[in-house]
Amino acid sequence: MSKNTWSRLRWVQGILCLFVSLGLANAANAQMSYHKTTVTSDGLADGRFAVNDRGLVAWVGNVAGVGQIFLYRNGQNTQITANTDKNIGIESLQINNQGQIAWSQYDYDASGLNVNVYLYDGSTYKPLNDNQGQYSWRSVYPCLNNRGEVAWLQSYQPGAPDNNLWDVYLYTGESVTRLTNDLSQQGPPRLNDNGWVTWHGNRSQEWDWDNRVYLYNGASTQVIAYTPGQHCSAPQINNLGQVAWRNSSSPVYNLYLWNGTNTKITNLDATNYDGLAPFSLNNNGQILWGWGDGSNNAQLYLYGAGSTKKITDDGDTHYNYGLADNGWITWLQNQGQMAGDLYAYRNGSSCLLDQGVGYVGPYINSRGQVVWGNYYPIFLASPVIASPGINSLLLLN
Repeated sequence: MSKNTWSRLRWVQGILCLFVSLGLANAANAQMSYHKTTVTSDGLADGRFAVNDRGLVAWVGNVAGVGQIFLYRNGQNTQITANTDKNIGIESLQINNQGQIAWSQYDYDASGLNVNVYLYDGSTYKPLNDNQGQYSWRSVYPCLNNRGEVAWLQSYQPGAPDNNLWDVYLYTGESVTRLTNDLSQQGPPRLNDNGWVTWHGNRSQEWDWDNRVYLYNGASTQVIAYTPGQHCSAPQINNLGQVAWRNSSSPVYNLYLWNGTNTKITNLDATNYDGLAPFSLNNNGQILWGWGDGSNNAQLYLYGAGSTKKITDDGDTHYNYGLADNGWITWLQNQGQMAGDLYAYRNGSSCLLDQGVGYVGPYINSRGQVVWGNYYPIFLASPVIASPGINSLLLLN
């Protein structure tokens, strides 16, 4: 290579680096905006939906009085199920990044209420369990990962189908494994992309308040949190194997993060406690939660890298919030009305996405896309990042 050619290449490289630097700097300071798309507005949607990281939306619609599942992809809706029974109900809809869908489906027949977990693999769907037997009663709260594995709760006690005992089951793509044996007061299992499962529960002979947090690592199960007489509950797990959970010393809840050992995230006590609202753990170890500000109006807090930041600071109530893997946040906010205003947040700034949002959502995926329902319509918003310094526009779609 000649000296002149090398010089020209270095000059071009320098210009490209400058443009990239300008783009990154301006993107960090750019105002938030979103491109809004209507997923469906034909009156079929009944308020149950889920979104994956590719912007595919699974949703439940009512067709001639029968519940059906639809898949929104590339601007088109496709009906997935072909149910015919008007007694069918669909709950706990999940969709992974492969476009597979899991849900809990119930129906009434001569034997009473039966609830099964179903999986759509991209072409067909099937039940993962058979609840028509003598002892199986109902299967609920399926959790689907990106490998097509599903964990769920299933009630099981010979001779007593109306019992309060639940066990955790795991479908691995080939077979179903029962992970527990007659535990009571189970919480919904959570499943990461490595096949690890976490849940809370206690032994059937013990006091219901005496809960443990369990972790199954693909080979064995261990107790990762237990304080006698206290309520360790609601664990969530990320792809790093970290588990966030809450512990109650009545009436106060505090948050903990397990990463081989447990770290206390919040320090609430009876003197400053207005209620710890639900929380969310992302795949980078960040935790988002709501906590009362003294007037029973939940404000939002974000934990990450050992420190906590207050995200909102006003007199409104913040609820139905979600946390993306990139640290972006969405929530509903109101001053006591039935409907709320929908906001998205990133890098210290927020954006109003919709007003008067009814009762469903929002949900946010790892790319910051947001899906929500305003009664019958379902909307999907994709973030737009503008870089005014180089007059460029990047649409994450």
